[in-house]
Amino acid sequence: MLRVLAVALSLVVYHGIGGIAGVSQADEANVPGPPLLPPDPESAPSPSDTVTEGPALPPPPIASPAGDQLPTPPEPPPPPIAPAPPPPPPPIAPAPPPPPPPIAPAPPPPPPKAPPRPEPTTPVLDEDYAYQGEYVGKTNTPGLGCQAAGLQVVARGDGKFQARQFRGGLPGAGFNRRDTFELHGELGEGRLLLSAGDPQRYRIEISGGVAELRNSADQLIGLLTQTRRVSPTLGRRPPANATVLFDGTGLEAFAQARWIDGDLLLPEVMTRAPVKDFILHLEFRTPYLPTKSSQGRGNSGVYIQERYEVQILDSFGLLAGSGDCGAVYRYRAPDVNMAFPPMQWQTYDILFRSPVFDASGKKVKNARITVKHNGVNVQSWVELTRKTGNGRPEGPDARPLRLQWHGNPVAFRNVWMVEL
Repeated sequence: MLRVLAVALSLVVYHGIGGIAGVSQADEANVPGPPLLPPDPESAPSPSDTVTEGPALPPPPIASPAGDQLPTPPEPPPPPIAPAPPPPPPPIAPAPPPPPPPIAPAPPPPPPKAPPRPEPTTPVLDEDYAYQGEYVGKTNTPGLGCQAAGLQVVARGDGKFQARQFRGGLPGAGFNRRDTFELHGELGEGRLLLSAGDPQRYRIEISGGVAELRNSADQLIGLLTQTRRVSPTLGRRPPANATVLFDGTGLEAFAQARWIDGDLLLPEVMTRAPVKDFILHLEFRTPYLPTKSSQGRGNSGVYIQERYEVQILDSFGLLAGSGDCGAVYRYRAPDVNMAFPPMQWQTYDILFRSPVFDASGKKVKNARITVKHNGVNVQSWVELTRKTGNGRPEGPDARPLRLQWHGNPVAFRNVWMVEL
């Protein structure tokens, strides 16, 4: 209540003073003042005369009539503190560069470049070569009548020869595989004379590709003509499912292969891939080496899995054994010697089944092989109880096919295989 009275009293005093002055606020506003003059530049306060106003002072506190100081009204509350903005997101790290592409493994080295292909050559053949070969015809022997006969003549160098006569025809073409005998002779005055010991009892005279058989009375008892047989499988083309190993256009299927005589294959070579069960066709030609004999005469071989060897040799005109052409080397002789003369193309057609081993590595079934030499069976599904000759030991793993080099230029062509 006291505060209300004090405020009213202060208002009365304030208005009374104004009335005493005799001028109201309204009249004061209507009193004309002095005319406005342009400001005198000289009377304008200099910057140094300018009074700088300090900060405004707060109004004095209003005293109550009793002299009590009124409390200062409370300050308005501070504005609410806005929540702190969320911290900025951490800067996005730049994406790491993509990893470099993986380094591709180095490509395998290319197979070694095949040696240059030599030009075809013409074999050097002597005068004896013209007499060497096969003869076939008829004989008329007293007591036996007219019979077919065959003759194989082998050059031994320096005009010397050996020969073998067969009753019934040539081996694989009528020979009864029983009646045969050997002859020897020499070339003289353009005529080859052969005998079985005493030329006065029985002799054969060859001239101009014709062999005359004469008895002790010098009677003509037979006439044979020189012939040149061709294997029925020579030039056989590979079937659609065959793998061509060599056809005269490249050496890729064999490691370390070499050319011979233009477009022919020379051993020592080995297939790049292992072999297991298959039918193999190949054609080979033994060289003309009249002064050589036995294993030094056109020697090579077909090593199956590097374990079992089918022998290649110039065995023409011989009674073949286990080391001759068509034999499973040092294991079994051929049933018949089907070797043609050297420098004639011959064929092998081989069927082979690998041995079988159980999980422990024990052999439970032997390998088997059939060999056709120049179209005639010389090994018929023969069981192989062990490795042959100088072959590797038997085992369950498949290994390559090898054509053996034995120091003689045996040539190969048209080699292909059908896997079974």
